Amino acid sequence: MDDNFDDYDILRNSYKSEAIRKKKLRRNYLTQKKAEYSKAAKERCERLKLAALKNAIDNNTEEAIEIGRLNYDEEAVQVPVLDINSATETHPEYSYQNYNPDAEDCSLNLSKENSDLGVTEGYSSGESEDNFAAFHYGSVEPDAPGTLWDDLRIAATSTNMTTTQVDAILAALHKHPREFRKLPKSCKTLLKVYSTIPQEIKSKSGHDYFYMGLEEQLNFILKLYPESDVKKHDTLLITVNNDGLPLFKSNNISCWPLLVRIDNFRPKKVFPVAVTAGPGKPHDLEYVNDFINEARQLMINGFVFQGKKYLLGINAVVCDAPARAHVKHVRQYSAKFGCDQCESKGFYDGKRMIWPRTSNLPLITDASFRAKSQPDHHKNDGKETPFLQLSIDMVRSFPPDFMHQGGGCIKKLLMWNVLGPKTSGTGRPKCRMSTTNIVKLNKRMTQMREFIPNCFSRKPRSFHDFAYFKATELRLLQLYTAKIVFKNLMASKKIYQNLVTYNTVCALLVDDRTAQPYSDFCQLVIQQFVDGCEEIYGSSFLVYNVHAQLHFPEVAKTHGSIDNVSAYAFESKLGEFKKMVRSSHRPIVSLMKGIQKQQATEGEVKTRQAICIYTKAPNNIYINIQENKCYQAIISHRESVTCIEFLDPSPFYTYPIDSRKIGCYRVQTNHYRYITVTATYIMQCRRGMRVDLWKLEGMDGPENEDTSVFMSVLHDQDHCLF
Repeated sequence: MDDNFDDYDILRNSYKSEAIRKKKLRRNYLTQKKAEYSKAAKERCERLKLAALKNAIDNNTEEAIEIGRLNYDEEAVQVPVLDINSATETHPEYSYQNYNPDAEDCSLNLSKENSDLGVTEGYSSGESEDNFAAFHYGSVEPDAPGTLWDDLRIAATSTNMTTTQVDAILAALHKHPREFRKLPKSCKTLLKVYSTIPQEIKSKSGHDYFYMGLEEQLNFILKLYPESDVKKHDTLLITVNNDGLPLFKSNNISCWPLLVRIDNFRPKKVFPVAVTAGPGKPHDLEYVNDFINEARQLMINGFVFQGKKYLLGINAVVCDAPARAHVKHVRQYSAKFGCDQCESKGFYDGKRMIWPRTSNLPLITDASFRAKSQPDHHKNDGKETPFLQLSIDMVRSFPPDFMHQGGGCIKKLLMWNVLGPKTSGTGRPKCRMSTTNIVKLNKRMTQMREFIPNCFSRKPRSFHDFAYFKATELRLLQLYTAKIVFKNLMASKKIYQNLVTYNTVCALLVDDRTAQPYSDFCQLVIQQFVDGCEEIYGSSFLVYNVHAQLHFPEVAKTHGSIDNVSAYAFESKLGEFKKMVRSSHRPIVSLMKGIQKQQATEGEVKTRQAICIYTKAPNNIYINIQENKCYQAIISHRESVTCIEFLDPSPFYTYPIDSRKIGCYRVQTNHYRYITVTATYIMQCRRGMRVDLWKLEGMDGPENEDTSVFMSVLHDQDHCLF
């Protein structure tokens, strides 16, 4: 029995060895045949490509090139493939399967009829042929949106990768599958960085200077918007910004770019026209001459984009106070006649310049500015600003900035209440909050974080970090949360009412819906606010930033709202510039390379139709101010939204105006109903926030039980689209 098993094992091993040997022979035979077939197919592909290109070159027309492409693509190279599983050593059987050999740019569709190395006309467009044709002959560019090239470029730009890092990644990809070999080997090619930048840099105003061209940049930006939106307009209204940006902490090298934004289109995109970089501030205004000359020509003659002529108009020049005085070539805001909106005289109180006058201000006009009717306002060095060459209002087109002047005012106001003196002056009441109330305030600020939706870039934080608050954090307090977190905590009701008055005026002037209709009302209320500040805090409080609030109603009347000419969008762009600088040696080269990289990744802008409907807190609050309705979206369907509608919202306060006018409501959260509305209706509502009062420190009394404050977002929400 055992002997039989031994014989069986010997026989089985013998058959197994013979099968392995035959399998190796078959594999060697097939490998040799495939190499021969692949070589023949390659040669045929090359002949077809050369013939198509020769035909295109001989005719020298785009039509011939397209015909050559079609002939090349429609033909099929048929070469047999050998099936390893069914072939035998002496009589191999052929299959009709697709086979992709290890050729660089050719995949083969092998057939039994052409087993003798014969090929038919054309070639079969397998996967690698499609890639090859698209790369070399197709209408799709190798770096078109959605391609691997474009995805790598976006990733490298968005993560701020260095040139060395990108080159290392490209080198690593080139060592692997042949799809990666079509990628460029250099970071400069991938990110579209041109080597002619250093040769085009000039020296102006003591800085290195690079002018990109206004018309050229307008053409680039307009291509990003839908063609139907662009053709709706005949004139492009632009807002210009010029401000300094310190590039390093260890020296005084700064950047002074000229930024432009087209105000006709939504969302509004900011783009550079000229860039300077050098020590300190530019010595003069020579660096704006190129922009002024080109802008003047475009305002007179216009320019053509996609067959239609457009005229150019300058809506405003937005700067902070020092930069505004620089570009207008007038005295700084700290001078006696430093206000660039009125001829009111300031007074030096020993530490600072103050403007105690609040009513009947003698306004500066365009004519009086050009005539220099107030010589102490202008510098007497014999020079003038190049902006005088443009047909713009030299006063109304240079408005005080809501971000800097408004932010400076609210920061000073809150600082005096949280960190300021305990008394405001001789015989004046105590203005600084008690230590206990400051502790409550800090807890409330922390608790407010859960109520802030994603349309705000920063969450509230404790006043321990007040010195480091950013402008967007101050705006959040200025327009929305200050009236809640400071309630019942300030030193007196009069101080709190003064804060609410300022909050209301800013909210009315920021909103496009109310800014112009309520501008005269706001003029009266803002005077009451400034007079109240003098009464509460003393005359030393009336610095330039506080005085500038008196001119905001006129700015809103001229430009639609004070947010339309604020510097928030421009300051955000400056932050991007700072991240582009790699070295202190000629930083303008780094800046221009960074701008080119960024523009290489620019895609079509999103429109308001791209806004999604949120159904999770705290992002799911929507408010219809016209109908005084507050919604909380809970389920989003394809064309409808299921919401909670809170019934009978009441005003949070009634002085100086009913708070419902600015979209601020007091709501009983246990008084609601479920409702289904269309998605279009919700998208037409404004985003909002819901603050549950009973969750805040010191506000958990019975009067606030099940009570929330709903507030509509009033400022420009374009940044929420990206």
